[in-house]
Amino acid sequence: MTRTDAVLRFAQKMIDNELAHHQEHRPEALAALPATELDGYKKGERIKAYSLADEIEDKSLCFLRHQRSGFDTHNTATRSLFFGITGIALPSTNRETDAVVRAYCGAETVARIEAQQKNERNAADTAKRLETQRKIDARKATLSAKVAANESIPGDDLAELCGMLGIELHPRTVGMLRKRVRSINANSASIVGKGLSNAAYHAYMNCATAIEKQSA
Repeated sequence: MTRTDAVLRFAQKMIDNELAHHQEHRPEALAALPATELDGYKKGERIKAYSLADEIEDKSLCFLRHQRSGFDTHNTATRSLFFGITGIALPSTNRETDAVVRAYCGAETVARIEAQQKNERNAADTAKRLETQRKIDARKATLSAKVAANESIPGDDLAELCGMLGIELHPRTVGMLRKRVRSINANSASIVGKGLSNAAYHAYMNCATAIEKQSA
């Protein structure tokens, strides 16, 4: 089988599958389709088939397609085209297929692509961590400025700021701040219910002291 034969057979398979689907689910639309549009569709499928053949012959592009499950066992037509282009029959399992495709693409190509992808993932992870830290730092600066000015902040925010500043709180104090303190500063607090433990005020003052030391 020549390369052209393999490509045209693949294209015809895609065309037949699509037409069969339309015949089953949208027969009226298929019957009304102008011949020029149908011919255009078939030509487009052949162009895509030649493009896929080019991908298979390009070892780098072939491996990238393989990574996207392009030659999984359910992709029978694509696997058949792979055989038609390379003369290599793909095994019946995905694990064995992986080994065969890797061997076809070459160890150097595979190593280069996987190393590049790893570097890209590491760079993305680093960027994500930096962005997360930037948001944390900005949040810390905003809350710290409020406490330094003795402005009232929600109990949730005070508990959060204590964590950012490394100030340990008893779990009961954290629960109190989150559940009962609507807002608090060094002198007063708006709370749910009656009475408020001094631990809430101590937490606020400890934050103020820590912030003052950091800015000194």
